[in-house]
Amino acid sequence: MGNSSSEIKTSCFHCGDTCANDRIRLNDKIFCCEGCKMVFEILNQNDLCSFYDLNTHPGITQKIKVRVDKFSFLDDEQIGRKLIQFKDDNQTHVSFYLPQMHCSSCLWLLENVRRINDGVVSSRVNFAQKEVLLF
Repeated sequence: MGNSSSEIKTSCFHCGDTCANDRIRLNDKIFCCEGCKMVFEILNQNDLCSFYDLNTHPGITQKIKVRVDKFSFLDDEQIGRKLIQFKDDNQTHVSFYLPQMHCSSCLWLLENVRRINDGVVSSRVNFAQKEVLLF
């Protein structure tokens, strides 16, 4: 008889990528990276884990590090004027084009962003135009 080695591959609970090992875990869930674990923790802390009921592994991998200054362009006044749809002393309505929006999971998260960030009162998603309006 020949030896057969069966390797069990574990999928990341958030994004579904294959995990190199099972060291990054939270409770009974295994993650491929600290980023995916962090996204799960944010959703869990805000009672938004029904996100995972929408699709199998609906998240996007978080293995790629985000530059610290990635969103610094939003501080530019000229860019701000292009994004701001309305502003008064109490609120600002901002519109973002999100070409990567592609599924019901994206739509669901964008519609529930107010539950994650207290600064967002409401959001409206136009899936066909891949835009979100936050106010």
